[in-house]
Amino acid sequence: LRTRPATGEAGPDVVLGSSPQPFAALAGRLLAHRHRARFVYEVRDLWPRTLLDLGRASRWNPAVLGFGWIERHCLRHADQVVTLLAGSVEYLVSQGANRDRVTWIPNGVDLGMAGAMRPAVPRQDCVFLYAGAIGMANGLDALLEAAALLQERAPRIRVEIMGQGPERPRLEGRARELGLTNVGFRAPVPKLRVHDALAEADAFVMILTDSPVFRHGISPNKLFDYLAAGRPVLFAVNTPMNAVEEAGAGITADPSCPASLAAAMERIAALSPAERAQMGQRGRQYVEAHHDVERLAERFGRVLSEGATADHL
Repeated sequence: LRTRPATGEAGPDVVLGSSPQPFAALAGRLLAHRHRARFVYEVRDLWPRTLLDLGRASRWNPAVLGFGWIERHCLRHADQVVTLLAGSVEYLVSQGANRDRVTWIPNGVDLGMAGAMRPAVPRQDCVFLYAGAIGMANGLDALLEAAALLQERAPRIRVEIMGQGPERPRLEGRARELGLTNVGFRAPVPKLRVHDALAEADAFVMILTDSPVFRHGISPNKLFDYLAAGRPVLFAVNTPMNAVEEAGAGITADPSCPASLAAAMERIAALSPAERAQMGQRGRQYVEAHHDVERLAERFGRVLSEGATADHL
């Protein structure tokens, strides 16, 4: 905060506006304008691109037009832009961002909260855990269909879905319709207990519905929690930014193809405990190097400092 000599009023040097939804970012921009402060725009989701690609809305939909205006307005007036999406820079520049003021800072994991890697529980079954939001974008129908393919031919493989969201009741009904005895639904747990729950699994599922919006990259918190837990990850997202492949920490499958998902799960289940542990170790090393939240916070702090001193747009 600073004190204005003319009025004696306290005001911010910089305002951060984030876009989990567009109006939050716009509120930050308006607050910065009101206080004549620098504005840092954090891009967590692309609006209206997400609505067009996932919601299949018309480009002339009033919400699409309105969100598009908000996005362009915030980008054009941002003194600094932070994006979580590694492949989004060209898109953001096309919408009005200053290329020299765009910084990529992904989500990360609190390694102190995650604790040390814990060995997998010895057992005959191989439990794949999906932990996170259960919504339209999460592509879990394909996971259920993959489980249906595996129910008879690979009875050792089980799928557990832990979380909450608007799609959960429908998916539970779908699992009953398919007669799935190898799929279970678990209640979400508090953040402080997430890593305890992850330690109970043998492998994880990172899946999103097949959509063009993900070509700009993804940065889901659950992926970095998975990697920190030190288990193989089934990665099923159609994106060129594949951290699991880069780390050598799992197997990639087609999110729109249940047969591809099932085959990848069988490959992971067929690995020896030592091979799975090696995959998990590579994933843990990757997040320690690239997604430690303390290091990311330092980078974010530098961007805020630069935003506070940048030439005002």
